[in-house]
Amino acid sequence: MSILFTFFLACTSEKTNDTSKSDTFVPTMPISECGLSEYEFLPIEEMGTLLSSDKREDLSLDKDALTALLDNFELPLPPPENGIETYYIEYQSQDKGQLSNGTGMIILPENTTEAPVLVWLHPTMGFNDECSPTATGVIGAAYPAIFASLGFIVVAPDYIGMRGWTGESEDLHAYASAEATAIFSIDSLRALPNLLSAYNKDMVWNDQEIILWGVSEGGFAALATDRYFPHYAPEFTTLTTVASTPVTDVFALAQHGMSEFSDTSAGVLGVALTLNQWYEANLDLETILQPEFISLEQSMLESCDDFDDLNNVTEISQVFQQSFIDGILSDDNSVTPWDCIFKDNNLTTKIPHIQTAPTLIVTAEFDDLAWAPPVHTDIPVLCEEGYEIVHRQCAQAGHVSGSLDSLGEQWAWIQARLNNEPLSNTCIVAEPLSCGE
Repeated sequence: MSILFTFFLACTSEKTNDTSKSDTFVPTMPISECGLSEYEFLPIEEMGTLLSSDKREDLSLDKDALTALLDNFELPLPPPENGIETYYIEYQSQDKGQLSNGTGMIILPENTTEAPVLVWLHPTMGFNDECSPTATGVIGAAYPAIFASLGFIVVAPDYIGMRGWTGESEDLHAYASAEATAIFSIDSLRALPNLLSAYNKDMVWNDQEIILWGVSEGGFAALATDRYFPHYAPEFTTLTTVASTPVTDVFALAQHGMSEFSDTSAGVLGVALTLNQWYEANLDLETILQPEFISLEQSMLESCDDFDDLNNVTEISQVFQQSFIDGILSDDNSVTPWDCIFKDNNLTTKIPHIQTAPTLIVTAEFDDLAWAPPVHTDIPVLCEEGYEIVHRQCAQAGHVSGSLDSLGEQWAWIQARLNNEPLSNTCIVAEPLSCGE
């Protein structure tokens, strides 16, 4: 059920980024709680420092090679315009007030001195180092490579707990942690000017027109990153955010996942097991899981297969303890801190809205993983806060097909924002319509 593998198979002012105006800034946004010890965010001065890097010749391709790569897929995107240079990076970030290392990749278009920056936030690939984009070669680099070949500087983080090419993380990827995902993603962007300097690249980009684009878990990451920007990185401004088949309300998804067994239930399992670790709750998994599934946590550290042990499950009570199911469904505080952990990562709670970019949200009518109704409920709530959202709902589409079928529309949206085209039909929860036809 690894989403990225399924996906493959089925500018205005000119200036370079300069953080010197705010490098002593200390973020003051609310911290995560739910039993965690109190902590303070570190100053941003060291964030994005390039700890190590490697130019990947095997993933630095000319235009002809990229054209041949694209011939293997039927994607509604223009043909490559440039060759690319791919760099793996290890950069300084922070986690709950402590220094931490992140990994990712930066891909540059060749033969250009000026390009917009696109931060690509990948869908779920697994939960350990070996599953991350920088550990999976061309599979992990394919979409960033395609976008770079079309004239973008692409920054693509691996996410927290997935130190792909360095292979040093002892923790699981903190799945659906808004704070950790946003901070690691933003600090990967902060590594960009350091990478350009290290390799003597004279490229102009605009730190006030950052494009955030994510699919599935990456859609959640894109929305969270945009919301955290003014709190954690006031030196950047987003031009637009594209969130395809995202999650906005983790607790509502947990309730849906406990009401009947589906892919959503597996997603809730991933959130519970990984955030139990990130929140340092260290709760006994026997309090929520049936005994035969306690070993899933270890298998997540060892494999990139997304819960193959659930293939024969038909009832939610086969996996979860009934007390946990009842507590989540009733929302009666009987399963604290689990309920707190889910709610702490909802998009509309905790982090005050300051500024966000025009946003395209794509949902799929028959999405059985990132169940769409909570997103539809949140769209007017977000718009009341000041968001400008255009919504597209793909009729009769599932989680993967909704994103793939609408890929051309997502690309066209980004081009329209780069061209300063006016918005229309904002803040309307769209009825299902066919995508990609």
